[in-house]
Amino acid sequence: MRSRSHQFWRALSDTSELCAEALEERTVLSASPSIAAPATVFEVERLDEAKPLVANSAPVGADGQAFMQGTNYSFSPDDFPFSDPFDTPPDNFDGIRLASLPAQGFLTAYGSGVAVGQIIPVEDVLAGELAYSTSGVEAIPYAVFTFQVVDDGSLADGGANIDPTPNTFTLLYDDERVDFVRNLYQDILQRSPEAAGITHWLDQLVDGVSTQQVASDLWRSFEHRSIQVDGYYERFFERDPDPAGRAFWINQMLAGLDESAVIAAFLSTEEYRLNNPTSDQFLTAAYSDLFGRTPDTIGFNFWLDQLNSGQLTREMVATQLATTRERYLNLLFEYYDDFYSRLPDSAGLEFWVNQLTNNLLDSTEVAAALLSTPEYLNQPV
Repeated sequence: MRSRSHQFWRALSDTSELCAEALEERTVLSASPSIAAPATVFEVERLDEAKPLVANSAPVGADGQAFMQGTNYSFSPDDFPFSDPFDTPPDNFDGIRLASLPAQGFLTAYGSGVAVGQIIPVEDVLAGELAYSTSGVEAIPYAVFTFQVVDDGSLADGGANIDPTPNTFTLLYDDERVDFVRNLYQDILQRSPEAAGITHWLDQLVDGVSTQQVASDLWRSFEHRSIQVDGYYERFFERDPDPAGRAFWINQMLAGLDESAVIAAFLSTEEYRLNNPTSDQFLTAAYSDLFGRTPDTIGFNFWLDQLNSGQLTREMVATQLATTRERYLNLLFEYYDDFYSRLPDSAGLEFWVNQLTNNLLDSTEVAAALLSTPEYLNQPV
């Protein structure tokens, strides 16, 4: 790849010399009265036609991210996202230019320190010459620097073809705080963290915010509430949410409405009523949606009598069903499986169910507490 670049620069240099000679010849000939004017015009057109041969568009980079095991990391070309969408055919990745250096730790090339503006060729990155090291005692469990990708095309002025917009590279340490935030993203948001997100929460932890508060904030985030609302539409209505309805319920939860109250509200909607018009159908659907089973005879008859006699409305039955011990038991089994990959122990199960049934904690608070226990903090990524 480098040889191609060198050949290109040599060809470009030869072309420049030829153009200079042609320009000098044209100037001399134009001064002679015995040479016709069209010859001069012809020479100008040849020079103009040569310009597109050296035209080239800049490549495009993107943010990079990696996780470092131990205290050293050697970069590879795959660490630096690269594309060249504006050239046909596209040029090749030829290296990076360092736009800024990390505030902590040591970024080195060829065994020595590096400088802002230094270009590291791709073959040297491939050989592991660009590396990062940390003493392991830094307070912040990550390092950040910026870079610009370089391609193997050439500019008319002979300079390197560089993405004008620096991108950010985030290197995360092998640190329990990093593992904690990464696990929270998987368990709460069901995805891997983006660099800006994970560094935000790591900064919170560095500043003294508790693990329980970080877990709670992520659980109460717009993204997680959106996931929950989408799930309620699928479970209770068997359809995708409409934009207006989705926005309404997300805002209700962001304003503090508890998950149990939202579930009861879904069971009380006109849509749920139309899908389950009779009391029998309503109870059968509610047992299936909340408990994952058909109603037992005693429970079914009890609630049916309450509805048929008018002593309870559907809204009242929905609220009571959504806050039963059975639903909370099912919820705790889900939490233990999702967070700890195990069945709940009897003492822990009884403790948390009592917190919920006695209104000492709501579902969000129980989830945040479980997500900040020593057992969760020691979970592998």
